[in-house]
Amino acid sequence: MYSHDSRQFSFSEFLLPFEGKLEAKNRWVQPVVWVDIHEVGGLYELNPIDGKKVGCSGLYLEEINNGFPDYILPAALTNQGWWNREAEEMSATHLRVKQVLQLLTDRAAENSRIRLVTQGAFMSIFFSMLFKLLPSKKMMFQRYNSRISRISFEKKDRIIIQYLNFFEYLPESLRIPHPGFDI
Repeated sequence: MYSHDSRQFSFSEFLLPFEGKLEAKNRWVQPVVWVDIHEVGGLYELNPIDGKKVGCSGLYLEEINNGFPDYILPAALTNQGWWNREAEEMSATHLRVKQVLQLLTDRAAENSRIRLVTQGAFMSIFFSMLFKLLPSKKMMFQRYNSRISRISFEKKDRIIIQYLNFFEYLPESLRIPHPGFDI
């Protein structure tokens, strides 16, 4: 289903719950690359000698255009890669998550649907801030791979939690919990 090189995961086929497929040609969704919803830390590798995080480059503009020609790309994306700096500090992650939450809140009046595809630690911090809890290594939101959460951001700062961490559509063999929260 996916492969990994030193810079990025790539999906040859992405299956949706309820036996559907996500394809760029489906017009019911307009895919947009939103760099701010990336995983905690950015893109990095661990130095095998000292264990420190070393920043890596993400896919370049040309690579993203070739692989995802129908996606809307941010203007700031360049051929330096979507990520082209050292590993992200936790304070920068918290600021980024706050900005994502603010943008979703600001767009509540649009009556539109926004689907985020992101990583687990990002979502744990997202939920912590959404529920006005202090993000902490002592508290996390348990998650499964490919889980779905539905949250409605409505006018006048009203937020409705429809469901969190829905994964019942996955066969038991694909339900992989992430019990730790080591960032």
